[in-house]
Amino acid sequence: MNVNALVADSTDMDEKFAMMEQTIEALKKFIYDKNLHIVQLMNKLETFTPGDSSHVLTCPPGFDP
Repeated sequence: MNVNALVADSTDMDEKFAMMEQTIEALKKFIYDKNLHIVQLMNKLETFTPGDSSHVLTCPPGFDP
């Protein structure tokens, strides 16, 4: 294997890691948005049945509904 092949492999790996990072960030945003939606629905449910729920709403760290 020559030096050019090693550089090409390294560049290819860098591109793959960049794509993985973008995918992970997109998934984190998707999960954050779904958590927000769940909290909003749970809050709406609480208004229909105040005091009857045993569910304690918790938000992930950094989450501000």
